[in-house]
Amino acid sequence: MKLCLGTVQLGMKYGIAGDPQPDADEAMRILDYAFANDITSLDTASSYGNSEDVIGSFLQKNPAAQKKVRIVTKTPAHCFEGQEIKNYTNILRNSLQASLKKLHAPFVESYLFHTADYAYDYEKLYALYQLKQSGDVLHCGISVYTPDEALSAINSGFIDCIQVPFNLFDHRFYTSGIFSSAKEKNIAVYCRSVYLQGLFVMDMRNLPPSMAQARQYLCKLNETAKAHGLSPAEMAMAFVNSFSETDKILVGVNSLEQLKDNVAYSQKCIDAALTAVILQKFAMVPPQIYLPTLWR
Repeated sequence: MKLCLGTVQLGMKYGIAGDPQPDADEAMRILDYAFANDITSLDTASSYGNSEDVIGSFLQKNPAAQKKVRIVTKTPAHCFEGQEIKNYTNILRNSLQASLKKLHAPFVESYLFHTADYAYDYEKLYALYQLKQSGDVLHCGISVYTPDEALSAINSGFIDCIQVPFNLFDHRFYTSGIFSSAKEKNIAVYCRSVYLQGLFVMDMRNLPPSMAQARQYLCKLNETAKAHGLSPAEMAMAFVNSFSETDKILVGVNSLEQLKDNVAYSQKCIDAALTAVILQKFAMVPPQIYLPTLWR
């Protein structure tokens, strides 16, 4: 299954709607359901509140899950601030061990930089690569925000997975050739922000005033989905799922019901014609709408 459960919401408030963090019992129900439905990939980070601790509690209670779950976690942001190059690998190893302790896991599948501009610094990328070479992690990579960052990381030769935003409004990594470049070098592509932090499924009556310019594009999105017998959420998931280059689709949830919905949505497909319509219809969405870093 392509679905990878994003767990930022299990550790902190997240998203444009500011939905509350699930309590401990609901978090366990979410993780139980994910595991029972063949979602064995979990995405977290040291900066996602207590997300790593929540996963750790789940794994402690579920020995069977410990053997099958594949965890992606990320380094602390700007972890090399003021440090000498000779210390980079040890800094990463110590940060990884701190995450493993919280996760109650012997290893993680993938360890990613959480600082996108490290994509341009091959000394830093090499330090991460050394963790893979020494057997501390199976895969190493980086979470990025722009195609230029992605291309630099891909060309470094030091990563084997990359995490990028990709959704109905944000096609940059596909149209700029990043997907094909990654596939040529056997680099896995993890797609995040499928629902644009909840914007696609938000009741427009609750749209913040600062996001008023998004209304016309959301109306167009709703109209397109309805015309093809889909909900906006179904179309959002099916669009990303329609690209063979996408290896994992990260979705975060605030409740068990949301996870059940996402499992159902992941079975939906759209044809090449609708994919082309979406690429054309939403080609000119302003960055202020699809880049959460520009939201105010």
